Order: sequence, then structure tokens, then C-alpha cells
Amino acid sequence: MHPDDSDAATDGGVQLAPKASDGRANYDYVGGQVERPGLVSDLESRVEGEVRFDTYTRQLYATDASAYEVTPIGVVFPTSTDDVSAVVSYCADREIPVLPRGGGTSLAGQTVNEAVVLDFTRHMDAVRNVDPDAREATVQSGAILADLNDRASAFGLTFGPDPAAGNRSAIGGAIGNNSTGAHSLVYEKTDHYVESCEVVLADGTVATFGEESVADLRSRADAESDDIEARIAAGVVELLDGHADAIDERYPDMKRNVSGYNLDRLVAEYEGEYGEPGVVNLASLLAGSEGTLAVVTEATVSLEPTPATKAVTLLTYDSVVDAVSDVQHVLRHDPAAVELIDDVLIDLAADTTEFAAVADRLPDQTRAALLVEFYADSDEHGREQVADLLADRIPEDGSEDRVGDYYAFDALEAYDAPDRKELWKLRKSGLPILLGRTSDAKHISFLEDCAIPPENLPEFVSEFQDVLAEQDTFASFYAHAGPGVLHVRPLVNTKSQTDLDAMEAIGDAVTDLVVEFGPEEPSYRDLLQLVEELREIVFKGIEDISRVVIRKEETDEDEEFVLYTEGSDFGSVLDIEGVDASRTTCNNIHEIHHNLGIEAAREAIIEETMNTLEEQGLDDVNVRHLMLVSDIMTNEGTIESIGRHGISGSKASVLARAAFEVTVNHLLDAAVHGEIDDLNGVTENVIVGKPIKLGTGDVDLRMTAGERPQAD
Repeated sequence: MHPDDSDAATDGGVQLAPKASDGRANYDYVGGQVERPGLVSDLESRVEGEVRFDTYTRQLYATDASAYEVTPIGVVFPTSTDDVSAVVSYCADREIPVLPRGGGTSLAGQTVNEAVVLDFTRHMDAVRNVDPDAREATVQSGAILADLNDRASAFGLTFGPDPAAGNRSAIGGAIGNNSTGAHSLVYEKTDHYVESCEVVLADGTVATFGEESVADLRSRADAESDDIEARIAAGVVELLDGHADAIDERYPDMKRNVSGYNLDRLVAEYEGEYGEPGVVNLASLLAGSEGTLAVVTEATVSLEPTPATKAVTLLTYDSVVDAVSDVQHVLRHDPAAVELIDDVLIDLAADTTEFAAVADRLPDQTRAALLVEFYADSDEHGREQVADLLADRIPEDGSEDRVGDYYAFDALEAYDAPDRKELWKLRKSGLPILLGRTSDAKHISFLEDCAIPPENLPEFVSEFQDVLAEQDTFASFYAHAGPGVLHVRPLVNTKSQTDLDAMEAIGDAVTDLVVEFGPEEPSYRDLLQLVEELREIVFKGIEDISRVVIRKEETDEDEEFVLYTEGSDFGSVLDIEGVDASRTTCNNIHEIHHNLGIEAAREAIIEETMNTLEEQGLDDVNVRHLMLVSDIMTNEGTIESIGRHGISGSKASVLARAAFEVTVNHLLDAAVHGEIDDLNGVTENVIVGKPIKLGTGDVDLRMTAGERPQAD
């Protein structure tokens, strides 16, 4: 770094960059050789902002909050959308990569690359307007979330997504990453709040994206047009028309999924899930695109009312696995946040001056904790929510001989703002404490934000710990347990090749775990099975009646509504208040017998038989025949089955029963009981081939000779 204030200097033949004009710095942090001076000159002639390609600046922007390091081509600090457009247009013509950057808080290397970096936080960081009536704010891409919330708080509003780095995260980065935070259980992701965006497209065109009907998109769609916006419209229409089903099928159903482009949101908007069907918001499609679809320069975002008050409790556990096992049960109480604090953080906090006091408040055996926060309408409401949770999740006697699904053994409570802040301080201490290790081994962020369904967290964490143990290390598990998105930072010495190899092995193994414990892949077979299971569930009504049809029928005096059912439960129907039992019937003669007696069953047999014959056009059958049949079926006081050969099972002959009914069963039953058939009837004698001397069964044949008649 050079010591003077001159615009440029030369030291030992190395060209030095101009001194930084940032008034917040009392030293000159620009220095070293300027790379690609021709490119610098061209860009400086096109923008009002600073262009920095010196070694020192490039090294500063080679890293972010992630574990990655890539030296950029250079850095531009734009002052306006025109500056951004000029840089993008120039670089597009020369195939030079451009990378928009906010606060650099990304944990997966999103803001480092060999590209011309656009840092929006220097000059394009204004909160232009907060509209309390519309509950919206218009901000430049480099505006810090904390600054936006400071302005919005004057109106009792806040920007919902609250990443832990909110005091240095920019709104453009939040859109690029589709960020959320500790309270995602309530506020979801950034795509839910983006109303419109001013953007610079790949060729430098400035456009505004917001809500638009798909009909309008169709009207201006042209895949072959020179107009980039017409091509974008055509691409969106093609996605909706040709790939919506595949997107619905393939995207996982998870609140915190931010992998890939936000196509599932686009399809959901089109189908009317978030508003009017047939209307989409292309600004929400930008969320999660990490600057690859367009460079956001300004955005209008919606705001949420701040809660009236809050209540916090810190549940304590014997282990991290116990803590994450309790998450799914805690979620039943609708908390606003569920955050994990593990033994690594607790132990490190106890050794620090700043966090020791709150760590000392924990019971001695605490090896993990869940910080649970509720949003409440009043202090009383907040206390009720905490009391309900503790009554559910901690045994009343507090004994260690817990049974069932109890995991927590104690809890701290906080209702006043200072007390709540102290408990949150322990949770937010995580990253500073982890980064404070002075050894070569550091807690490295290369496995952040694995999205796991909360019910799968216990097995996931347990097997994750086994993977770490195999590599002779451990990790801190902390943060967003509620939505199943933990921060996990293994302890790794990046100066050691052995540890670098371990990093790769851990990454491969954990990737397999994420697939194993992630959301189940939907299948048509599973769906059909679920449908069948749902059919068996009785939500309300009579279990054996699966369907009811209401018909309006004419009567002699007026008209009335009659209910016809599929399935029957005659007794339960008769018990329903308002049912006219004297006019209610069914075609199940056994239910009629059970509820109304054998005479009612006899009448039902006659009526049902007559109705069946009439439906078949056989209404000339004398009812006396049907009465005789019904009498035979019911004369013993029970209902007997009948066929064309008489009452089932009533024949004395074994062979006769076997001939006309269930042959094998009758023969086996007779053999078991040692029955004897005396062969007294026609049927059984025919079966065994014995002559029958009854009626025409025995015939004498005689022939008499006579004269043949003469023909005339």
C-alpha cells in the first residue's frame, strides 16, 4: 500500500491503483499491480463508479463467508442501473463473466468466481421508500436488510426473511439466494415477498419484472425474436406448457428447498396457488437464481407486521440426537422458530467472557438445547403457549426415568425483551465462537443447510456423527432445526492433506445421507395405496355407508327428498334423530331381522322379490308363490337360504345335498360326522345308478304286429 494521496504512483516498476475514496477508512487499502489495464480503461470510460483491478482489491473479493477462494478479474462499484447495464453489455460482447455480489455472506461460494464482480453495497444501497399502507418497500440491490428493517420498524413492519447475517446481508443477495432465516416457519422464503424487480438482462437490456398474465406473455412470446424480452416470454410459456407436470412431479415438497431454479414456484403461481390462476410473477422466478438469469438492481418487496410480543423457552437435553428427536413434537405447537444449540457451542460459550453468563444458566448436564420462540398477541398469550409446550414435552415430576417420547429434562423461560435477547444471544453466538478457534483446525462451512424433513433428523444426525467419527473428527450442529435445515461445521485443518481428503470423504458420505433421509419420492403406486387407505377413514357419518344420493320424489300431496345409500347399517340409520323409522328400509334382510324381527324380514323378502321381478318385466307372478317361499325361509324363526332345489342344507340325504349345493364341503362334513345315506330318494338313487320304481321310473315296453295300411 502506498503512503500518499496521489491518484496514481509507481513503486519499483509496479503500477499501483488509485487510493480508495471510502470515507469510512482512515487508511489506503488499494495496492499492487493492476491486471488487464485495457479492460480497466474501457470500463472506466463507461461507468461513473469505481473500477478496481488491483491485486489487493482482487484478493479481498476472492473470498466470502464460504470455504472457497477464487480470485476475480476485477471489481466494479456501480452507482446506478446505467453503470450495471454498461458493464454487462460490454462484458457480454466480449464473453467476460459478470458476477453480482451483495454482502458476501453466502456459504456455498456464490459470490466468488473468475469474473468482473459488481459490488452493490458501496453506492447502490438505498432504501428508497417504505409504503406502510401497501406494506411494501422499494430498495436498491445493495441495501442491507438491517437498514430496511430499521426504516420499516417505524411503521410496525419488517421484512419477513431474517438470515443470521442480516446486519450485513443485502437484499439483492437475499433474492439471489432465495434467503430465509430462523423464522422461516412463519415467513417462508424471499420469493414470497418479491413483488417486482428492476433488472439488467444478459445483453445489458434494462427491464422490470413483476406480475403478468400468461395470456399477455403468450401474446408477446417469440423465440426467434431479436428482442430478448420476447424470447424470455417464449421460454416461460414453453416451460408452463411443456414441463409443468414434470416440475410438479420432480421438485421435492419442502419449505426450505432452494436448489435449482424456482420453477416450482412459477408453476404454482400459474395454477393459482398464490393468487389468481393464469398469473405469474417473473420476479419470484429470479429468487434463487444467484444472478444467472438477470442482475437485480432494484426491488419492491412486501413487508409483514411485527408481532405484538414474543415468548421464548430453552428446552435442555442430554444429547443432540435427543434434541432433534423432539423437534417434530415441538412443531405441533406452531412455534415461530425452533433453533438447535449443541454441546460444542455450549462448551465454547462457557469459556468466553461475552457468553459465559448465559451458558452458566443451563443445568450442568445440558448437552444440547432447543430455543423455541412463539409470536403472541399479549404477554399472557405468550406465557400460555410456553406453558402448553412445557406441559407436553417435559414430564411433570422432572424425573430422569422418562418414558414414551419425552426427551427434554428442563427448560428456561423468557418473556421480557432483555431476557429473550439473552437466550437468543447464546444461539447467535454460534458462528463467532466457532470462528474464534485459534488452532489450525477450524469449523469449516462445506456442509451447510442440508434440507431434511424434521421427522428424519434423529437418524440423519446420528449417522452424520458416525461419518465424522470414521474420519476422526466432530462437528457443531446448530441453527434451524424447525424446518430441518441445520448448520453443520466439521472441525478440519485445511493445511493438512489428510484433513482435506477427509473433507471430500465426509462430503460424499453426507450427500448420500441427504438423499437417503430426504423427502420420499412420490410414486403412482404409493398414491393409489394412500387413496385406498383414505377410503377406510371415517371422518363423519356411518362407517358402512360409503355414498349417499339425494333424490327429489313426487308424493300424492307434495314432493319430498329421499336418501338412497351405497352400503347399509340399518340400526345406525334408525338411531339418527329425524329419521322416519316407519318409512325407512333396506335390502339387507339380515339387518332387518336383527333390528325389526323375523316378521319384518319375511315382508322384506316378499317386497324385494316382487320389486326385482317387476324390474325384469315379470310382474305377472302371483304373490302367493312368493309368500310361500318367504314362509319356508323364515318359519324356523331364522332366515334360511333357498335355491331351486329347496332350503339349503335341509335335505336328509348326503348325496342329495352334495348334488345341488357345495359338493365337496357336504361330503367332507358327512364323512367327519359319520353320516349314513339310506338311498331312499330319487336323487341319490339316480346318482348311484339304482333302478327307481316310482312313477315312470320302471317301464315295460311291448310291441304288437299289425297290417300295413294300403295306399289309395
